[in-house]
Amino acid sequence: MGVSDASADYDKGVKVPLYGSAAVSEVWLVDLAAGAVEVHRGPVPGGYGSVEVVSPKREISPQALPDVAIQISDIVA
Repeated sequence: MGVSDASADYDKGVKVPLYGSAAVSEVWLVDLAAGAVEVHRGPVPGGYGSVEVVSPKREISPQALPDVAIQISDIVA
């Protein structure tokens, strides 16, 4: 998971494609300004097949720990 306030462009444009190419199964980017979490799943060469922006009103579970629910508002608050 990356928490970004100033490096969002670098994270999205450089890091996320590298992680996808390296077959990292899931990447979360925390966007403090938007108060949301961008979840990248399904690695493919150069990125991810699925990108979802999750709002603070929702909760999500990491793929590796599906029984663990994390409230987005707890992350971005």
